[in-house]
Amino acid sequence: MSAQGFPPPPAGQFYPTMTVPTNEKPTGAFVLSLIAGIFILLGGWALIGVGNYLSSISFGLQGGELVALGVVGAVMGILVVIFGVLLYVTPQNHVVYGVLILILSIASLFTALGGLILGLILGIIGGALGIAWKPSQTVIVAPPVAPQGMGRACLKCGWMVAPNTQFCPHCGNPIT
Repeated sequence: MSAQGFPPPPAGQFYPTMTVPTNEKPTGAFVLSLIAGIFILLGGWALIGVGNYLSSISFGLQGGELVALGVVGAVMGILVVIFGVLLYVTPQNHVVYGVLILILSIASLFTALGGLILGLILGIIGGALGIAWKPSQTVIVAPPVAPQGMGRACLKCGWMVAPNTQFCPHCGNPIT
């Protein structure tokens, strides 16, 4: 018996098959990218806070540059979250979103302290999982069907038999 419960085809014959995509989604890549985006956003906010603090105490240090880096880092964190959600919602574009997550995660090292380094690591893993994700496919095998008026197929061996035949001439199985 084959995987769908049909008998194997006779030698030299085959059953038609059809591949059907499943509704799987890259959940692991989505979760890791979402968490990475949150950490990168927090790293950006931390830089904004430190920049504002340094500007307020004015020990000759310029906090404006840190605020600008923090804003860019926070935007990168928001983009990583958005691309992670898009990766989950439209998995057919998994390579594009995986690459964007990977690039933004690496760039966050220079703008948001890599999301306190944890965002960088999770973003690299999530982006790589998004790029490498492949949905499994279901293969449907159909039993042989005789053309109308040409007879029927034996359910045991798949041999084509005449319309009024009661037993398969190939295997002897009763034809129902």
